[in-house]
Amino acid sequence: ARQSYAEDVEVRASYTQTSIKMIDALPADEAKRVVAAVRDETWRAVRSAGPLAFIDMRLHLEVDGALHDVMGRERYEEACAQLALDLMQRPLFAPVVRGRLLRGHPERLLERMPVAWKLIFRDVGRAEVTPTDDGLSLALRELPILVRHDEAFLHGVVGTLRGVGEACATRIDVETEETKRGLGTIVFRLRF
Repeated sequence: ARQSYAEDVEVRASYTQTSIKMIDALPADEAKRVVAAVRDETWRAVRSAGPLAFIDMRLHLEVDGALHDVMGRERYEEACAQLALDLMQRPLFAPVVRGRLLRGHPERLLERMPVAWKLIFRDVGRAEVTPTDDGLSLALRELPILVRHDEAFLHGVVGTLRGVGEACATRIDVETEETKRGLGTIVFRLRF
């Protein structure tokens, strides 16, 4: 597998722009701390990018890292779950999520994670989904060095997975297996 270097690793601008919406829900003093922790040039680059454009992943990690540091792990994961839930309430997804097709069946959404991953990220590894007896296993493989040890990135994925469960009216318990994290693989065991 080819090793991605920082300048090769990108994310859709809309994904980072959605993260910025978390700031609006913060108390004023915390919002100021997040804004102050991110460089002005990062804010300009993220806000000026078209939503479908790809931007340098370092910009995304800078914004999400500041949010994670100020909010803490638990609140950050909850905010990511809420963002995923909000996304699924948008006109494109709402008819599917509201219907009976997904209620109680998060695997129907989660099985599409590899395709979604490719649409959101460029050179940020690959996602593999495997059914298990009590849920699914989501493996993120070939993660570049830039993201494999980033706590905000990891906790953002956990929160997003829980948000998918909420959208499907199902509680998802997420267990993270990090034994191969240094080699670029993180496995999430999802039970529902």
